[in-house]
Formats: sequence, structure tokens, C-alpha cells
Amino acid sequence: MKAGIDVFTTINIQHLESLNDVIEKITGIVVNEKIPDYIFEEADQIELIDIEPVDLLERLDKGKIYQLNKVNQAKEIFFTLEKLIALREIALRKTADQVNKSAIRKAQNKKSIYAKEHVLVCVSASPSASHVIHAAARLAVAFKAEFTALYIGDLENSSKEEKDRLRQNLRLAEQLGAKIPSFMEIMFLSKLSNMLKLVKYQS
Repeated sequence: MKAGIDVFTTINIQHLESLNDVIEKITGIVVNEKIPDYIFEEADQIELIDIEPVDLLERLDKGKIYQLNKVNQAKEIFFTLEKLIALREIALRKTADQVNKSAIRKAQNKKSIYAKEHVLVCVSASPSASHVIHAAARLAVAFKAEFTALYIGDLENSSKEEKDRLRQNLRLAEQLGAKIPSFMEIMFLSKLSNMLKLVKYQS
């Protein structure tokens, strides 16, 4: 793409980074093959390939998705009617959000008279902090807000494991579009009056 080449590709909804925890709750499966949301969001055109869940299961039974000897296992783990309905709804919503954002980008030549909304998420070294980061990222997208993640605490007295987890959590936030401010920027952020939401995690 950087070379100016048009790229056409397909993606299943479960592979978007920001939806990783939601997909896990619905399916009970951790999807490890993920792409950053910005790749999806910066696309010039999005087309949703939609199919009724019942029709999809019928295609599965006929061996049009997996080999017939793998069909039963697939239906037990991932391809249940309830899960497919939920995944379809997520895909429809995500596509609608993207269409809306695309229209907004085209209208951004005109100056907005409204203040920019802002979502701030405070993260810790806890493994479960990733759920809060994902939720904050979705909130930022929903409100078309700026997204900032920061950690306030005592790193000097933290263990190596805690430091590694913190770096991992902050890296996740950055991958989902959050800005990681410096100390001086934190002081500035604390004075902002238009902070929309504060998503705070406490261990």
C-alpha cells in the first residue's frame, strides 16, 4: 500500500484486535491471529459479505467450508447457531460504524464547532487490564473520541514480571489507537475540561 499498490483482501470479524475479548466471551475461543484496527479503519472501501447463519451451517454440512471429516468438530466448537448470530451482529455493527466514520472523514474539510471528545484509560500490570483497554478502545470509536492510555504508579518497586505485563498492556492500548503521553503531557491532560470518559482499572 505504501508503494501505491491497490490491495484487496478479506477478513473475518473475529480477527480484529479491538474485538478480541468480545469474541472470546461469545465463542470461548482465544483468537491469536489478529490485525490492528487501523488497517480496517483506513480502508478506502469496505464490503460486508453477509449470509444467514442457517445457510452458513448448511454450507458447512455440505463440506463447502471445511472437509466433511472436520464438520462435527467445527459445529461443536465454533459453528453453533447462537454464536454465528452474535458474530453476524458484530460484523454488521462494525461495518455500519466504518461507513459512518468514512462519511465523517469526507466532511472534515469543514471545521467542527464542537469540542473533541476524549477517552482516558488508566491501566495497571494486571493481566485482566486488557479487558478494560478493549472496552475503552470501543468507547473511543463509538464517540469518535481521542484515546489516551497511561499508567500512574511506582515502577521502581515493581517486579520484573509486573513491568513486563505493564509494557504489554500499554503496547496493546497503543495498537488499539491510544496515545501514550509523556510526564509533561500527563500534567496537561489532568487539566483538560472536555475529558469524556475515564475508564479506570484498579487491581
